[in-house]
Amino acid sequence: MLPDGRWAIAPGADLTGVREAVRERVALSRKHASLQTPPEVIAAHQAAWERQREEHREVLEGLRRCLLVAFPAARPAAVAVVDVGERTVRTWFADHFAELREHLAGYDLFGALDVRPLLRALAFDPGERRLADLGATQKTWKLNQRGRTLQITTDLLIAGTCGISKPFGEPGALARHLEAGDLGKLTRRLESDAKALCALYEYGRLHGWVRLRWGFLDERLPAPWALRDELRLHGLKEQACARQLPMQVVLGTAPGWEDPWSRARTVLARKDATGRWTWLWDERGHVDDVDIQRARLVEPASAGYFRS
Repeated sequence: MLPDGRWAIAPGADLTGVREAVRERVALSRKHASLQTPPEVIAAHQAAWERQREEHREVLEGLRRCLLVAFPAARPAAVAVVDVGERTVRTWFADHFAELREHLAGYDLFGALDVRPLLRALAFDPGERRLADLGATQKTWKLNQRGRTLQITTDLLIAGTCGISKPFGEPGALARHLEAGDLGKLTRRLESDAKALCALYEYGRLHGWVRLRWGFLDERLPAPWALRDELRLHGLKEQACARQLPMQVVLGTAPGWEDPWSRARTVLARKDATGRWTWLWDERGHVDDVDIQRARLVEPASAGYFRS
């Protein structure tokens, strides 16, 4: 470096090799220039792809979805149906299954444990409608090197994901209610089971995975019913940062059925120093994504949000 701050070639330095390497690099770049996609074309393709994703997302948001819980599963005598969008639940018994099939015809997506066998048992043909199997995608988990394994059940996933300790009723009790003709108790239990399954479904939609928790174990398993272009928590956080909007989240256990936002907490989304990661914060500090059961963007005036 010269005294005035400029750079100069050191005395005796031989730059012949460097010059030859630069010439070869320039020649190679010119040779393959026609094969390179111009930046403006790449940007146009990216914008078109984003538009297609947004259009598909709007289509997915408009789907009418229902979840079904039947007893007995193989030959249903009663079926509880949850309307996911309306958050309503209703039970049909075998003598009204014709009405049930008419009701199901108004939906675009059906979710259940072993959804295809269940719909066949109900003599309902879903056609081209979407189906979501809400059962565990993995049946066991290896706990140690000695080969001890944990059986993964839907009950275990709901308990670990949504904090519902006993999500499903005992089959023996349901059978006794049915045999005794106590349809009120059977209805309440089936509808409670359907609400628990809905909590698992909604968490999986929001995150793309569910939690397997047992003792020291806390792992994530994929939720295949989460559709590819649906808006998930990551996308909500990105929108919150881009639009400088707060969010409302429900933390901990599954939200209440009648008013799912009664425990909502207002949070702010912030980027880290690298700009790669987005974190959520409230007055108490950092909010862990895995604890979020529901999330939505809100307008500042309606959120009562705080300023950081």
